[in-house]
Amino acid sequence: MMGFSREEVVPGADQFWQQRLHPVDQQRMNQTMEDCILGGNEGYSCDVRAQRKDGSWMWILSRAKVMSRTKDGRVEWIGGIHTDITEIKQVELSLRDMEAFLDRAGSIAGVG
Repeated sequence: MMGFSREEVVPGADQFWQQRLHPVDQQRMNQTMEDCILGGNEGYSCDVRAQRKDGSWMWILSRAKVMSRTKDGRVEWIGGIHTDITEIKQVELSLRDMEAFLDRAGSIAGVG
């Protein structure tokens, strides 16, 4: 999905992921994961930008679920998936831009 081989990602997948998150999204993603692990949430869903091997940015929906906990309640295993949502985000951002434009045009025209 991002253009990297398995050997480029494993065994340091956590560090690999952190290095490729967009700086604006890093704190939000880390907080979301921490809330899941330490806060007792049973899962999370977070959309972030990540850098592909070619240097371009893509949007990823990162979702995970706590699969098991230790007897004292600590997270033991989390399963998750990353989905490429770049096209969906591009449409969403275009629609927001169009809505903002129409709001400005309506204000100028005295409509609404």
